[in-house]
Amino acid sequence: MSHRNLMVLSHWCALVEGMQASPLEFYKQVEDAVRNREIPDIHLERVTWKESGILSAGREYLRVSRGRYLYDICAAPFGNGFFFSSWSAEKLPSPLWAIIGTVFLLLFVAPCLFFLFVYYGGILGFLLWGCALGTGLFFLVVVLSNEESMFAEHIFVVPFIGPFLERLCRPNTYFRADTEAMFRTMAHKAVLEAVDATTKAKGIREITGDERKPVLREFFQR
Repeated sequence: MSHRNLMVLSHWCALVEGMQASPLEFYKQVEDAVRNREIPDIHLERVTWKESGILSAGREYLRVSRGRYLYDICAAPFGNGFFFSSWSAEKLPSPLWAIIGTVFLLLFVAPCLFFLFVYYGGILGFLLWGCALGTGLFFLVVVLSNEESMFAEHIFVVPFIGPFLERLCRPNTYFRADTEAMFRTMAHKAVLEAVDATTKAKGIREITGDERKPVLREFFQR
């Protein structure tokens, strides 16, 4: 399942009947629980998703993100109860501008610089152009290797070139997979901690067992 450049990895929701609460207070509890865990490179913000089509009402979600991965968290009344939900997803940047920039660079900027260097500098100009090209490629590799580089995320979705550069500069490793899994685990635990605090304050039983487990990506691929 994908939605507006997001690929859903897992979904979790729980309905607590006979309880009413404040979504904003719940979001504040989640934010505190996330901050207490001191997850590196974390970003918290509020986002609005439409309930249905373009003219439908908007609903505010709390977003917890780290790099390309995010958690969108919702809390709202439903009937005589109150529900909590979270969507774990991966950002999928649009390749359009990256493709335009790559084509512009390869077919216009690089040839023009080569012509200017060689025309005005001869052999020395050619050598300077080679040095400039090498330096540019070096800094490109440095930027693409940065785990938090949003520029890299856009480059990696360019057909053919992107996957090759990602394997070269940011290959999938045990460490990357572990840290991404730990982010999702800690974010979900922060949500559950806030849910438990909310139900306890209202004198309602805590959610237990399967109610606490997210549904993984395979479900959405059926």
